[in-house]
Amino acid sequence: MIVGALYPSCIAVDFQTDLITLGKEVIEYHHFDEEFEFSDDDVVLFITATGRTMEENAKKMVKQNLCEAYVVLVTQNKKYIQFEDVCPDYVVHVSGTFDGLEFNYQTMIIFDLLRIRYYKKFYIEDES
Repeated sequence: MIVGALYPSCIAVDFQTDLITLGKEVIEYHHFDEEFEFSDDDVVLFITATGRTMEENAKKMVKQNLCEAYVVLVTQNKKYIQFEDVCPDYVVHVSGTFDGLEFNYQTMIIFDLLRIRYYKKFYIEDES
């Protein structure tokens, strides 16, 4: 599951499409779905340069059992590494001072690395 502001979510579309093509379900979090519950099979990519996305969504998501999922936080703001009751399992702290352009570029690189690693692990290694 991908959670982020509008532009990081748009950047994630290619990543999402590629993983779906490779047979992995990837969805964007929809805050209006109050019936949704996270499970321990879920991986949540939380993308927020400044942390506003955490503030807007985290409290709702914790009530939906967010902490049951494997949470990966991608941020430029170290303050949000320990936010409310959200304890990410893994944090990607990228350098910068809330520069949207720099963060968006870093996010694209992270998605490319994840896409390549997923492909190598589940397709190239399986063929060996």
